[in-house]
Amino acid sequence: MISKRYIPYTDLRKYFAPEFAAFWFMNGNHASSEVCFTANLALICKEVEHSHDDFITEHFRKYSEPDLPFVWKILEVILMGTLSKLYSNFSDTTAKHAVQENL
Repeated sequence: MISKRYIPYTDLRKYFAPEFAAFWFMNGNHASSEVCFTANLALICKEVEHSHDDFITEHFRKYSEPDLPFVWKILEVILMGTLSKLYSNFSDTTAKHAVQENL
């Protein structure tokens, strides 16, 4: 269960990115539910598409693949609700517990 406190994106970067790589949010193998994974990825795509942040625009000027930026850029632009859904659907409970212990 998620703590009643919000999950700071910096904690996800700290505990998830080093172990699961820069594009873990695009890998369905890290999801508890394929349905939620697909819905979360669609939300992320929508939120990135609507972002006018310079670092997102620059990313797409520089890279054509993969379809989305690195996780540390994604976590800067997605909404808190999307962040919570992404975290909730993450299948590795050890990583999730590491984040919760530091809240």
